[in-house]
Amino acid sequence: MLAQSEKSMAQASICRDKLDSLIHVVESNMGEAQIANIWIIPPMGCPRCEGVSSLAMGMFRQQDAKEKHIVWIDRYDKEDLKTYLRERRYPADTILDAKAGIISDWMSINIGKFQTPHYLRYNKAKRTFVYEHSLLGANVSNEWIQEIRREENTPVQLITCGAKIPNTASAISLDENVFTESIAFEIPGDITEFSQKDIAWDRQELCLVDNFSWDLIRCQRKEKVCSRVSILSQLPIDTFISSDAPENIVKMLKKSGVINYMAFSPKYGKNKDLYLGVSLPKILFRDSNLSYYNEAVLVNSNWNTSIVRGCFETDSALGFQSSHTRFFLDRIGDNIFMKCNKGWPVIGTSSSISPDSKNSPFRKDFYDLSPALAVSDLSGKVYGHLGKLDELFSKTRTGYYYSSIAGAFHRDTFYFTNGYAGQIYSQFKDKTPVFSCPDFKYFYSRSVSGDMQMPEGSEVPILLFTDAPVLEMAPDSQLNYIVGINEHLTKWIEEFGVNDQFICTITKTRNKDKIWTVYNRQSGKIVQQLKIPDYYAGGHLCSALVGKDELNQLYLEALYLQGKHLEWCSRPAGIGK
Repeated sequence: MLAQSEKSMAQASICRDKLDSLIHVVESNMGEAQIANIWIIPPMGCPRCEGVSSLAMGMFRQQDAKEKHIVWIDRYDKEDLKTYLRERRYPADTILDAKAGIISDWMSINIGKFQTPHYLRYNKAKRTFVYEHSLLGANVSNEWIQEIRREENTPVQLITCGAKIPNTASAISLDENVFTESIAFEIPGDITEFSQKDIAWDRQELCLVDNFSWDLIRCQRKEKVCSRVSILSQLPIDTFISSDAPENIVKMLKKSGVINYMAFSPKYGKNKDLYLGVSLPKILFRDSNLSYYNEAVLVNSNWNTSIVRGCFETDSALGFQSSHTRFFLDRIGDNIFMKCNKGWPVIGTSSSISPDSKNSPFRKDFYDLSPALAVSDLSGKVYGHLGKLDELFSKTRTGYYYSSIAGAFHRDTFYFTNGYAGQIYSQFKDKTPVFSCPDFKYFYSRSVSGDMQMPEGSEVPILLFTDAPVLEMAPDSQLNYIVGINEHLTKWIEEFGVNDQFICTITKTRNKDKIWTVYNRQSGKIVQQLKIPDYYAGGHLCSALVGKDELNQLYLEALYLQGKHLEWCSRPAGIGK
């Protein structure tokens, strides 16, 4: 079962000072076994990869039934995940959860946190963790299992964890009366988490995608009620499964949880109907080989029925791919603006970064044609591209790896930003920013790596190497260089809004603080800045966005969740300090 044929970008290390306590928990759940296979699962981080872990456990047992298999659910209690675990039915000897300890607190991963399932192997006789690998990047086969056993003399890297990051929010006030309005809702059924980007929002109602059931949670302000809508269940999941794929294999994949749909980025249309980017399984069977892909489709729903409007184009003649997991819908012109991707490491494998390859972000000419967005109609057909990667990405030679698009509409204009750079563009003036956040700094004042230096007070590091030496670096070194830049990016714009008077941003810092900033659009000066509370009305902050009413007044909108209790809190822009 091929999770992804590229070497994993997610590489885990163990905190040196926490090694003994981690070993204690693992050995306490091994019994007499000498080997523990630990499957770290961040629930619904990669639903199909999670299904692959179940298949892999069966393959391990066929080779050695004496080894223990431990599923460790990252960041959650089993009580929170009753439905999820009942549907997944992991064939493990033991399932650990946050009550046993949050495993990511014992480890460090180069992409910030566990986003996809991860495999960790422990040898009791050697008292050592002897192998680690992301399942998003593992060719799960008997050969893979044999490779793991051959590499048991290569222990997992130990590192010093807990380095402090300067608190960029320390000087920003936390207003005790931050919200001027708060409405309480009770959510029907279980819900544990939803993604920041997977919310459709206006001042009268909001729609959440439940990341565990893929149901939609619709909350209406006037009625003060939330309802659960299962519109995706109306979509035939077999639509793109080849008719010649063996029925017994398809049934096995369905049972293991590999075959399912995923929903992203809900948006309200003209008449309060809903649009969603949905991944449906695309399975081809050729010459006795099974290939699994995502078919990206645009789904339109009026809350009673759902139809597929079209398939998103995922590639163009120019070599770009557009992402249906993050798009913005123009209610006036029926245009869809989607994040663009191009080149390694976002697309392709390490073989695509040879000196002659145009897929290498280390080449200067890679950035000659580097749009920020693709534009399509409602059928998903891409008819144009918009904007350009910011100078930050070309100077650091990181390509599209850190491209993080946020967008907003005002009147007949679409505005967008590439997150980390603090520059906001419009669709009509995309060559130069229409607004630059004056307080935005995206690097700490220190050297980024041995190959880079940063003069005192400089915001963007100066590359001291030419293209050729970079391309001669080993692929792992190139990947580590790009991923390592993350440690020096201080904050990024998650959401923003625009009207005639203000530009409002919600930025997230490396400390996971969320900062609300209101800028005067004409002068560029900060009118208001405060830290959004992590906890409010008994719940934890799960999402913060910029809302707008029919009079174009901008609002800070925040959601706090505690069990089934959801608190929807608001504050108008420009009120108070």
